[in-house]
Amino acid sequence: MKKAIDISLGICVNVFIFTVWVYKMIISSDIPVNITDDELKTATILLILCLITISFYIRKTRLLLVNILLLLIPLFLWFMSMQQALTYHYHNYDTQISIIGFSVTLILLLQIVYRKVRI
Repeated sequence: MKKAIDISLGICVNVFIFTVWVYKMIISSDIPVNITDDELKTATILLILCLITISFYIRKTRLLLVNILLLLIPLFLWFMSMQQALTYHYHNYDTQISIIGFSVTLILLLQIVYRKVRI
């Protein structure tokens, strides 16, 4: 891929992960936290879709270091959300979404690192 296209796709990937994180923050921002089954399913499907599409993107990209650096910000956001959910136990669905989001982002980062080491 050309560098400009590759960098713009990497930024779009991170914007998508960030958007899912913002969606999670919006649905869990009520006090008390009340997340429905449909919101849990929507967030989970978005995260799984994100995992699948970005996994295909990782196979085609050549700028692995740039993608690692771009993925660290969403990983940090998901980690902070997961840590807060596990500490305060707001709602079971909130905790599940946070753990799934962190796991998906971590899996993506590990895929990129593995590909970087393998090359």
